[in-house]
Formats: sequence, structure tokens, C-alpha cells
Amino acid sequence: MSADIQTQKTPLEQLISKVNKEFRACTYLGDIPIDDEEYRILIQYLSSVCSRYANNREVYVTSPTVAVALIQIAKRCALEQYWETLADELQIELTDETKEWIEKSLCKTLTDNGKYCAGEGDMEKNVLLHSNITAFTDNYGCFLADKNCNISEDRPNGLIIFKGEIIGLTDCAADIYFNDVLIAEKAPVTTGGIKLRLPFLSGAYRIDYFEIIEDEETGEKTYHPFDSVVCRYVNKYDLTEKTIYLLGATEKKREQMIFKPDVFVFGTAPTVTDIRFAEGSNELYEGTLHLADDVDLPVQVEFLEDNNFRQAYVSFYSEEEECYMDFLYDKKANRIVPTEDESLSATQARLRYILLLPDDYYFNTQVK
Repeated sequence: MSADIQTQKTPLEQLISKVNKEFRACTYLGDIPIDDEEYRILIQYLSSVCSRYANNREVYVTSPTVAVALIQIAKRCALEQYWETLADELQIELTDETKEWIEKSLCKTLTDNGKYCAGEGDMEKNVLLHSNITAFTDNYGCFLADKNCNISEDRPNGLIIFKGEIIGLTDCAADIYFNDVLIAEKAPVTTGGIKLRLPFLSGAYRIDYFEIIEDEETGEKTYHPFDSVVCRYVNKYDLTEKTIYLLGATEKKREQMIFKPDVFVFGTAPTVTDIRFAEGSNELYEGTLHLADDVDLPVQVEFLEDNNFRQAYVSFYSEEEECYMDFLYDKKANRIVPTEDESLSATQARLRYILLLPDDYYFNTQVK
């Protein structure tokens, strides 16, 4: 019996356990149910913490129990009377230094635990946000809860998706800039993010958010800016600053093939530079191929598989034919060439060159 008494939790310990459990699961701290007796215990606890730490401006607490107590006070009074009610409940004099300590401790608790924070030092917004979200949006409209922009890809549909955590009940739109150039104006913001059909270009994107206010009589829409965020996106398929090396060519293995596929290793690996996506594509690349004897050719490069830059097909643009053509492998010189040596007879050319058709061969490549 004595052991049971020793292990029994005090009312404060029980309340702290409850708050910690509810705190982890809730979105807004005001959603945690607190009855009158629990509120009384919270106030006593908050008073003791403030008495101990509030005069030390170098130590800010991270405490779900303190944060919930501050929000519960907001739920029991008008916003404009918050500081006065807080002082009365705690029976303390609230100096500017004490207010700053309370504001920063609340914000630190929210941010350290991944909860919405309307900004450090903005006590009014934070207590209203977590005690009455409807009143918050009525007073302040929308705000961006997370400055960490998330950019994802929907490659099958050619879409870039910009996601941000927005708090608010009104419709929103956004202007998007790529390297300070406007690429989308007043794009709708949905729960699934901002979905745009754009080239998958690496770089800096700035997103300016607007709250849409519609006149009830005329239906006219006005756009009120409320936040802006800059984030970087790296397309792992973007080879703009890279070089493609053509190491050789391999014959594709076919059914019922008796012998091993031919593998040609080039004496000197040609390189492709000035790489960019082909117009309207996020999979086909264009660039300049550098061959021996200072021969440069415009080429297209198509990798055989996603996430695999080791196998590709490469074709060059022929101004004479006005289309992309397949390379020849010169067995004698151990290199690729665009055309045959015109001094050779048809029989000699047939013995010397192999046409690297995409159905029969692929290039072995390396990207650096």
C-alpha cells in the first residue's frame, strides 16, 4: 500500500502528462480541453515559472505546459485585455522585460515543437491564432506558417508543385519569380499547392502570396500581399553546368543472340557541353558535341532510363538534311563520325563503318 502511495502522481504531474500528450497531437493549443480545476493548476504553475525565470532575459523556457497556460488565459478574456488579465491571474507586475520574456518563451516553445508561430515578439497574433483561429483570420487574414518552401515534381504531367503552409480562411493567389523574372501571375493556391506547367529549371524561386478579397456587390477581386518566401530548387536531371562524356557504344542484346553484344570503347571520349533541355521537354537534352579535328556538332541526347546517366542515345543535327541523324562508328579510327570518308568505295565503307541505329546500339556515357 505504501508503494502505491509513493508512486501516485500529484495533480500537477498528472496535468503535465496530459498536456504533453495532447500538445504533440494538436494543431492549435486552444484545442486542448482544460477544465476549471486544471486551469487553476496551470495558473499556479505559470506563476511559479515566471517568478523563477522571467527576470532572466538570457534564459527562455520551452514548456508545453507554460504555452498552454498562456493560451488558456486568452480563451477566457478579450484580446485587448490579455496582458491585464495575465497580470491579475499571476498576481505580478508585468514590466516590458517580463512581457518580452513571456513572448519569446511562447514563440520558442511553438517553433521548437513544430507548431504554428505568427512571429517572435507578436504575442497578440500568437495567442489569438491558438485560442481562436476564426477571430485570427478575421483580424489578420492569411499568413504563411512555414517559411520552408517545398518544391516537388509531377514529371508525368510536366508540373512543378510549390507548397506552403498557409493559415487563413480566404482564397489566396501567388506571383512566382524565377531568378527575379515573373513566370506566373496570380496563380491560384490550393490545398495541393501551386501547380504550374513549367520547365524543371534549377535556381531561385520567389513566391509572393496574396489574399483575394472579393467585393460582395460587384464581384471585383482585389489582391492584398501578406507574405513572401524565396526557396531554391535543384532539378537532379538538370545538366546545365555538366559535361556528358561518350565513352563508347554497346550493341543491344536481343533474343536468340548467339554471340556477346559488340562493345566499342572510343579511343578518345567526345564530350557534350552547353547542355540544356530541348524546347518543351524535360527529358530530351540538346548540346554541342566536340569531336576530333575541332569538329563541333549540335546534338540531342536521350537517356534510356530515369536516374541513369550511363546509357543514352545521341544524334546530331544535319544542316544538309535539316533533321537529326545517327552517328557512324569508324572501326579503323575507333571513334564516331557524322559521315563516311567519301574517298572510300561502297565496299570499303561497308566494312569500315557501323551505323549506330537506336534500335541496335546505345552510347555508354558519364556525366560530370
